[in-house]
Order: sequence, then C-alpha cells, then structure tokens
Amino acid sequence: MFNLENPIPKEKLVTIKEGETNIIGRIPLILDDDFSIKINSKYSDLWQGSSSGFLNLLSSSLGMPSGQFALQGIQIWESTEPIEISITVKLEMDTDPYLDVINPTKVLMSKSAPKKGSSQVSSKIDPNSNMITKTITNLKLMTLIPPGPNMQAIARAMGGNGNVSEEMSGFLKKFEGGKGVYTVDIGYAHFYSVIIKNVEPTFSKELAYSMSQNKNYPSSASLSLELVTMEVATENMIDKIF
Repeated sequence: MFNLENPIPKEKLVTIKEGETNIIGRIPLILDDDFSIKINSKYSDLWQGSSSGFLNLLSSSLGMPSGQFALQGIQIWESTEPIEISITVKLEMDTDPYLDVINPTKVLMSKSAPKKGSSQVSSKIDPNSNMITKTITNLKLMTLIPPGPNMQAIARAMGGNGNVSEEMSGFLKKFEGGKGVYTVDIGYAHFYSVIIKNVEPTFSKELAYSMSQNKNYPSSASLSLELVTMEVATENMIDKIF
C-alpha cells in the first residue's frame, strides 16, 4: 500500500495530460503491470495477382517457362500504423472510494466516448395568429460530438488551399493539448499526441463507505487502457519515447 511513508515510485506513476492539466487531478494512476508498445507495418507482394495474364505473356515473349516469377514473392512496404500502447493502471482509495476510485474512472471512461449534441430552442409569438412558434437554432440535436479530433478539426489545421499549412510536426502541434489529444507519461516513457481508444475497468469486491455519497463503493479498481498515437509510427517518434 502506497502512502506518505511509502510513496509511489516515479517509475510506477502514469499521468495523462490534456495540455498542462492532469485529466484526473490529484489522483495518482499506478502502473499495475508490464506495458506493451505495438508498431505494425503492412507489406505486400511486389506484383499482385497470379501467374496468368501479363506475366504469362512476358514469359512466353522471352522464351521462358510459364509460371510464377520469384519477384512476385518479394515483400514491399505499404504502410505503417500508429503506435499502440496497452497498459493496466490501478486506482486505490485514499480517503473516499467515490472521489478516489469511481470519479476518476468515470473521467477516463468518458474520454473514449462521444457526447450528445445540445440544442437551443427559441420561442416567439406570431402576431398574426397569436400562436407560439419554436425554432431550433442549434442543429446539434441529433449529432454525437466525437471524443477526439474529427475532420473539422483537421480542416482547421490545414491551409485554405487544402494543403497542410506547415510541416507535419507543426501540423500535429496544433492538436497537442487540444480536445481529445493527450500527453501520456508512463514512468520513463513519454508519448505525445495520444488518443484514448478503450478503457476497461475492473472493480474490487472490497467496498468502503463514501462520506461524499453516503453509500458504499469499491475501494480500488484496475483499468486496462488502449492508447494510440495520432500519427503513424516513425523512427523520430520512437526516439522521443525513451
């Protein structure tokens, strides 16, 4: 159990910041297990397709036996995906299970979920009929507001001619600290421009009384987090992690 006499080691601390603000405030996230980093690149055959068609025509014109060329099996790079980070963190009660465990869990879970759009309805009296008419002035009524960057946010970060207005590093800096984009520190590792994809909490069976809510709540929780970087993995990005 971590306390003032036995503080949490720095290498066990996890912080998730939106700009300069820790999204769960003073509550510490404790690294509960090993964490993994996944970088995945996609490769495909140099020549797609079977030995028929063009390759058969080529082989016959050169007087070569018909069949599959060795070059067909050579793998070439197609794309690389963003970095995926999988971690498990623990929340432990200090003085109140709701404030120390439940509330920060709710905050983290909400970061991977959209919000419902709100509407503004204005009313006025029609002088001809004396009837009250209502007008919806905000068309977000039936929309979901995404938890992270969307096409509108990307468009705002691009120039008027549709091209990125700065080099890619400058382009991505416009999102750092913005809504739904985080800086994540996991002990000795640092990740920038991170999106929270999934939060899966597991609550302890031990309960404690919450003075703030006047009821019992779990005294601890273990949360599995799936995080992903905004941009695809690059050598430069990997160099900045450690």
